[in-house]
Amino acid sequence: MRRLDVRIWMLRNDVSVAQVARDLDVYPSIVSRWLDGKKSSSRVERWFLDHGCPARVIERREQAA
Repeated sequence: MRRLDVRIWMLRNDVSVAQVARDLDVYPSIVSRWLDGKKSSSRVERWFLDHGCPARVIERREQAA
């Protein structure tokens, strides 16, 4: 399960859906739907990459969707 890799990264780095949403000024549901693979969002993806989430995790997540 690819989204699990992103969630594990979030836990290890003490990152919450709410934090990402606040930083991007979007609703938490936008971030959750991106994590679940139900919505694409270049802004959310860029946030994760800019904050150190490995690109291989993001790429694998996209391929699974």
